[in-house]
Amino acid sequence: YYSTIRPVSTTKLWSELRKQNDPAKFECPYVVYLHQAWYPCEAQKVFTYEHPNWLKETNDRYGTYSFEASESFCCTGFAGYFHCDLYKDISISIDPATYSEGMFSWFPIYFPVKTPFRVEKGEKVTLHMWRVSTESNVWYEWNVSSPRVLPIHNVAGESYAIGK
Repeated sequence: YYSTIRPVSTTKLWSELRKQNDPAKFECPYVVYLHQAWYPCEAQKVFTYEHPNWLKETNDRYGTYSFEASESFCCTGFAGYFHCDLYKDISISIDPATYSEGMFSWFPIYFPVKTPFRVEKGEKVTLHMWRVSTESNVWYEWNVSSPRVLPIHNVAGESYAIGK
């Protein structure tokens, strides 16, 4: 299976986080139905996994991804999706490019940014994404290095981690 991600403009979700008056809320990813959102960039493949993992390879990942804006927008975060090949030509997916009709029980993941930023048409957004694990936890870290430099979100899983 693999995951994909793309920049998103969703002032509604970002404003809801801001209302909570807790900066740590911007360091957590959220599984949420993104119905009031705009996507000015195509989704890109991020991480790929193979199961079973007979070689016991780590599932930690890191990547840098560059997106070109089709229109000017205010980036409030990133929307993440997944695609899974189950058997031969049978798959399930919430990735926009391979979406499985009727997949209404699984939603994208939203990685907010603490400080929204303006992106002009044709400008590139560069995202750095980590999937990190320990013996007991898994978490994501993310930051933007262009067109603005933002701090790394959720360093060492300090605001959010998934227990194994």
